[in-house]
Amino acid sequence: MVNWKFWKRSGPDEVCPPPVAPVLPPPRAVEVLTPESALTVSAAYRAVDYLGSQVGMLTLVPKRLNTAEGRFMVWTDTPLWRLLAVRPSARLTPYVLWKSVVSQVLLYGNSVVVPQRGRDGELTGLVLTDPRCVGYDPMTDTYTINDLQAGLQGQWPGGRVLHFKNLSLDGGLTGVSTLTYARRVLSIAATSDREQLERVETGGKYKAVLTNAEVADPEGTRGFGHYDDRELRALAGELSDRLNSGQSVVAVPGDGRLTPLSMTSTDLQFLESRKFSVSDVARFFGVPPAKLMDTTGAVYKSAESATNAFYVDTLAPLLTMIEEELRAKLVPAALYGRRRFEFDLSRLQSMDPSTRARFEAQQLANGVLTVNELRKAYDRPPVEGGDRLRLSSTLAELDGENDEQPDGADGEDEANGTSE
Repeated sequence: MVNWKFWKRSGPDEVCPPPVAPVLPPPRAVEVLTPESALTVSAAYRAVDYLGSQVGMLTLVPKRLNTAEGRFMVWTDTPLWRLLAVRPSARLTPYVLWKSVVSQVLLYGNSVVVPQRGRDGELTGLVLTDPRCVGYDPMTDTYTINDLQAGLQGQWPGGRVLHFKNLSLDGGLTGVSTLTYARRVLSIAATSDREQLERVETGGKYKAVLTNAEVADPEGTRGFGHYDDRELRALAGELSDRLNSGQSVVAVPGDGRLTPLSMTSTDLQFLESRKFSVSDVARFFGVPPAKLMDTTGAVYKSAESATNAFYVDTLAPLLTMIEEELRAKLVPAALYGRRRFEFDLSRLQSMDPSTRARFEAQQLANGVLTVNELRKAYDRPPVEGGDRLRLSSTLAELDGENDEQPDGADGEDEANGTSE
């Protein structure tokens, strides 16, 4: 019996069905059951967009081992470089591809990319599929894809499919969407947004209690200067219509008294609770609240520290997942130790000009980079003598002897009797 792990089409001419929601009783609040409804929450939209954009803006390059120098170098003379760094397919750019992959992993739990090969076996494209149109049989490790928009129909063995997964609970076979666990928090946030919309829909509805102005008869005699319940309801409806129509001052006829209702402590607490939903969403997606446009208590240095923590705690695992999946499925087993895929992390090093200048000066002073390597990063032409590594203490060249001698060196040699 086939154990389907994804949604699949039942016929070749049908459109991919929407995600199947569990049968639940009628909700009393807004329920977030689909990715589309989750993205209506501003914090969730920003978290998914930010994570996908951060991965998408990094360049993924293939590398091969240079045995002569004992280091890995960017491998540009291969079709893989063109697919990963220039054009994965006729429809997608690298930025769109990896941003979409990360978004699908977060919202659906899985993202499937099918490598396309020519007759000679060379890679010709990377096709991103809709995870709702993919079925997976763990017993045979086979993927059944029926995605008409991507132009894919048929079965693929697991070794020919790139499968990126979120948190997995079945031994790493399939992933689980973040929405599965963040549904309650997102539902609270969506309910708060709906309540806020209702509160400001008409510019703030006027709320009051309509009562009798005075009670002359303890027995509550009706019809003698007092409103009975029916008349009070009718008058309340009339006053509500007048206030909602835009009138700011209305006359209360008869013996009615209109007592305004001020904002209660519950209302104030509701407005305050909307701030905590951002923190909860940020915690589920692993994004610093400052990156979700929540600048409460944020300062420049804390934001810079949050960026570093974001890379270590959240972004690095996503990048590792993509790099290892590509290496496992696109590199022959005999070349595992000599081929790899890596994201270029230089774009993550966002610094202010003064901090960047100090960092680059340290790189030069410690002999890590040459002048021409730094100039290349700024698209500047090389300079003569800029390919040599130097140390800041004596400015001595690492690949040659220092031709300059300190002042007074000759005099010392003569005094010691060593001069010729």
